[in-house]
Amino acid sequence: MTTAISNNGMTDQLQRDNEALRERLQVLEETLQSIRHGKVDCLIFQTPQGPEVFTLVDANTPYRTFVEEMQHGAATIGPDGTILYCNHSLPAMLRTPIERVVGAAWHSLVADESADASKRLLARAAEGKVDAELNLLAADGAVVPVAISANPPSVRGAGEICLVITDLTERRRAEESLLQQNAELERTNRLFVGRETRMIELKRQVNELAKALGRPEPYDASFADEGTPREPKIDLATTKPHESNAQDRG
Repeated sequence: MTTAISNNGMTDQLQRDNEALRERLQVLEETLQSIRHGKVDCLIFQTPQGPEVFTLVDANTPYRTFVEEMQHGAATIGPDGTILYCNHSLPAMLRTPIERVVGAAWHSLVADESADASKRLLARAAEGKVDAELNLLAADGAVVPVAISANPPSVRGAGEICLVITDLTERRRAEESLLQQNAELERTNRLFVGRETRMIELKRQVNELAKALGRPEPYDASFADEGTPREPKIDLATTKPHESNAQDRG
């Protein structure tokens, strides 16, 4: 009786120990999987001197950090056009959560007027570096003009395309502002030219009137070329013909 109870107790203890070992093994396997897939940045070990942190860094870590922090958008497009990866700048550019960008079809972000150009860009990028300007669509439907530099991956045969995307919104606004200022300058210039043309015509009429009255021409004939009047020789507005005749008789 005592032996049976003892054996049952040992069996229960062994089962508990086995269950604990299985749980520890599962945790260890999950940890190793996380390390293999790059989900672990550091490990903490308990030592006699206290906890020590060991950072896991590979050769791609500085590159990934640079891509994540740069202001340009970056994305990797799979062979079927799916966005496999993007940094935080691209979703910010499109005012869209990153969860809605990664895994989405690239063509769903491209405006209709740029659809054909986008297809050509991806097709040519499989062979080498290609640059193009396209229009993307933000979450609110606004058009975002961008410049895209597309490159094949360093590993040939992978079928992926790497994109670097620059927002051209501010540049386009500056260009439109410059065009508007130039147009305003042209309108102002036409107004001045029209006024000068009218002044030249009026001066010509004044000269003709003075000539008809037998008076010296108040404006030099060169005013048509120079546009600058000289001092009038006679003031036709204040001098009347009968006053002049009276002076002659005196």
